[in-house]
Amino acid sequence: MCFTELGREFYLRKAALLDRIALLGESDGFHDDDGETALAAALHLLDMDQPGVICDPRAYVRQQYARSLTNDQ
Repeated sequence: MCFTELGREFYLRKAALLDRIALLGESDGFHDDDGETALAAALHLLDMDQPGVICDPRAYVRQQYARSLTNDQ
């Protein structure tokens, strides 16, 4: 078995994508596992970053993703 450690950018993008999918489902009135999956990905990113503050994990993902887009330009 081969395990590769992926970087923060991968997990940030994954969490942002899953959050977007969950938001689309929530706006359509669907309440399935998308929100739970997005939350799990956000919590993983929080564990990696250890920001030292307690906040809404999915809001943190949105903030960090927006910041990454600003830094890339």
